[in-house]
Amino acid sequence: KAFSDSPLHRFRKPNQKVRENVYGPSPCLHLSNIPAEVTEEELKKMFESCGTIVNFRFLTSERPDKQMALLEFTNTSSAICGLVQFHNKEFITEAGRQYLRISFSKAGCIQK
Repeated sequence: KAFSDSPLHRFRKPNQKVRENVYGPSPCLHLSNIPAEVTEEELKKMFESCGTIVNFRFLTSERPDKQMALLEFTNTSSAICGLVQFHNKEFITEAGRQYLRISFSKAGCIQK
């Protein structure tokens, strides 16, 4: 099945900035567009169906209504599961609908 016209296709536009942020699979995921109401515990509970989470950290964001975070699993296959299951997950908030964005982290995993 071709996904070229799908709204889930993240690289529809040829000069889209997101193309610069494509990295190979790793145990660490970068989560963005997280609603401010969503907590660390909620995200961990959501992702624990994919595997063991060894680390989590919210990142500072210029927009408090859209948080970012790093989530580290014990292995790459768990991270792939998380990306496949939860990329574009819809959150309904007072401000409206927000869709979770997930990619593999370019910075690698969280420093302990």
